Amino acid sequence: MPPVSLENHGKAVIVKGDTRPIKDFLKAKGGKWNQGLGGWIYPGSKKSQILSDLQAHGVEVENKTEGCVAEASQAAEKRKRTEPANTEEPAEETVALKESTKEGFIQVTDIIRASISSFRGDAGIDVRKFWKAGDGQMNPTAKGIRFKKAELDELCRVAKDIDKACGLEDDSQLKLGDDVIASVKEPDGGGPKCIDIRKYYQDKSDGGTQKPTKKGIWLSQKDWSSLKAVFGELTALYDSGAAREIPSKPTEVKKAKKPKLESGLSSDTLKQHVTELLVGRDLQAVSLKSLRDELETQLKVPAGGLEARKEEIKGMVTDLLRKGKGH
Repeated sequence: MPPVSLENHGKAVIVKGDTRPIKDFLKAKGGKWNQGLGGWIYPGSKKSQILSDLQAHGVEVENKTEGCVAEASQAAEKRKRTEPANTEEPAEETVALKESTKEGFIQVTDIIRASISSFRGDAGIDVRKFWKAGDGQMNPTAKGIRFKKAELDELCRVAKDIDKACGLEDDSQLKLGDDVIASVKEPDGGGPKCIDIRKYYQDKSDGGTQKPTKKGIWLSQKDWSSLKAVFGELTALYDSGAAREIPSKPTEVKKAKKPKLESGLSSDTLKQHVTELLVGRDLQAVSLKSLRDELETQLKVPAGGLEARKEEIKGMVTDLLRKGKGH
C-alpha cells in the first residue's frame, strides 16, 4: 500500500498522496475529497484520530503536522491557560465563535467574513468586507465576491503562485474561472502589491475584451494570508453540507406598481384640457411627455396614468396644429 502524508491546511488537515486504494476508508472516516487541493480534508480536531486510524489500517503515514500546531488548537490552549476554572458565563470570544458557526460564516479578519450559503438552489462561498454600525452590528458592504466551489478550489491551487507574484516587479493575473480573475498589482497610490479578486464580463462592443465588474474584493497581503488560513476550514464546512443546511431565502421580486389608468375620462373632457393647456404656446415645440405630465397634474391622475392614451393625446395636438391653434 503506497504511503500518504498528513498535512496542515489552515485549521483543517489534509491527507495527500496516492489515496485511491484507501479512498473508501478515508470517506468512511468522514473525509471530503478536494479536487483543487488533491487530498482528503478533515477538521483539525480529528488530526490525531485520523493519524491513528491510518496507521492501524496498515498505511505508512508521513506526518507533516508535527511542530506546526493548528491555529484553532493554539487558541483553545490559550483559553485553557487564561480562563478561570469556574467561569459562570462563556467568554465573549467563545460566544462570537459559536454565533459565527450558527450563522454560517467564518471570521477572516476584523472586517472580512467568509460564508457558505445557498442562493436560488446553488451553493457558494461569499467573501465580503463588513462595516460596524454604532450599535455594534456588522453590516455587509458591496466589496465582496461570491465563488463557485470550483473557483475556490482553483484559488486554493494557485495560492502559491499568487504568493510568488507578490514579490515580482510586474503585475500578474490568474484565471480562477470563466469570469473570475485574481490580479496581483500595486494600488493606485503605490505601495506593496495587493490581490484583487474580481468578476469580469465580456464587452461585445470591444471585440469581446474582458473587463472588470464592481463585484470583487481588494485584499492586502495581510488580508490574503488570513484568507488562506481558512481555506481548509471553508472547504471542510462546504463539503460537510453546511451550504445545504442553510436555507436559501426566496428572492422577493418587487413588481413595480402599475399606475391606475384613467379610463373613465371622456375624450371630450380630455380634449378640452389639452386645448386649454396649449393656448398661446408654440405647438411645434411642445413635448408630448411634458404635456401628459401637465395633464396628469391638472386632472389629478397618478403619474403615468395617461400613458395608455398617449396616441389619443398626440392626435389631439396634431389636430390643433392643423387648425392653427396655439401660438
